[in-house]
Amino acid sequence: MSSAALADAASSGLLFPEQFASAQSSAMLAGMSSGMLAGMSSATLAGMSSGMLVDDPAVSVRNAPPGERPLSIAHVGPCLFRGGAEQQLIDLARFLDPRTAVLEKCYVTDPQGIDPAVARDLPCEVVPAGIPEVTRAMQEHDVILCWGLPLDEWVDLSQPRRAVTVYIAHGDSFWTRELLSRSRQTVDHAVAVSERVRTTSHVDLPMSVILNGVDTARLATTRSRDQVRADFDFAPDDFVVGFVGRFSPEKRPELLIYALQYLPQNFKALFIGWGPMLPQLLRDANDLVPGRCAFRFADSYLGDYYEAFDAFALLSVQEGFALVFLEAMFCGTPVIATPVGAVPEVIEHRINGLVVDGAPQNVAGELARLSGNRVWARGLGETAREYARQHGHARRMAGDYENLFQQLVAARRGL
Repeated sequence: MSSAALADAASSGLLFPEQFASAQSSAMLAGMSSGMLAGMSSATLAGMSSGMLVDDPAVSVRNAPPGERPLSIAHVGPCLFRGGAEQQLIDLARFLDPRTAVLEKCYVTDPQGIDPAVARDLPCEVVPAGIPEVTRAMQEHDVILCWGLPLDEWVDLSQPRRAVTVYIAHGDSFWTRELLSRSRQTVDHAVAVSERVRTTSHVDLPMSVILNGVDTARLATTRSRDQVRADFDFAPDDFVVGFVGRFSPEKRPELLIYALQYLPQNFKALFIGWGPMLPQLLRDANDLVPGRCAFRFADSYLGDYYEAFDAFALLSVQEGFALVFLEAMFCGTPVIATPVGAVPEVIEHRINGLVVDGAPQNVAGELARLSGNRVWARGLGETAREYARQHGHARRMAGDYENLFQQLVAARRGL
């Protein structure tokens, strides 16, 4: 993967865990490349039963007249790790109406950048791809979704293409703008995951804003709040603030440790995540607030942890639309967040969450306010939960994408 793509992925809140960097063996790739085919038409089945030689059934379905089949979608990205962009794709694929649109393939341009566990979460074939495969995908599918790549450099621009290409801008950084600008010859339309991303993109492309949504199945619980807290030796009167995500510089998880220094001993922190900053965080926790922080990796049944928190902190320096603060809202956990990405579009300060500047003493002040008024804190959480239920579901997000795909494809075909 290019340095630009890596930086864009990092700025967009994506996961690049070292333990996955070389985990993809050729056998795993071969297994994943045997994925799912689209359903066969009755004519194709009849031809096969009569012994006739027929084309690939998936291609036959794609070539059916418009309106007689769902739109065929393929995704092109630099990697497939456990991160925000990948989770958004997984949730989108699961909630697309199969009568309208189907994600058929996921092309990954870095063969070593595929986590098999994440690939299994996608309901489609995952394949490593170079320029020939991406170019062919442009000819075979109705819609290409892309992120994190200078797409013009991954397509043979001399070849005709059938697909409408939609670039998902996940971040509000320089690298998002850079990669979009290096995709202008190929991309027809861009989707920004927040209004801030749209306004900071500054690229001469048609662009829509579609806010992310969450698949609440990820928020299932397996234990009671008391049981989870007991696992970490938290006392009943402890005020536990949580972090969920990647331990990386742009997320600034260390600020939560620094904030604890301004608070009494019963204020604790629970970090659920992974990433390169873990050794530093362990050192800081032991040196600055010994015995007051706990760490764990988890990527499922996250509701166990959100419900064990008394508050959730998102203190990033930049974001597009972090799924984690919306997940916390679904669980009724009060959110304290810096005004990055979609936060100002979703959180109303002291109505359904708290917005802070990130200075540790100010973070500490808001946490102390939540702890000192538990009734008000519960009210914040319930108002946040209601917002999430009204606006935050992945099904709503998928419907917005379906409408956009249909409009773009109809315009391409002159319908």
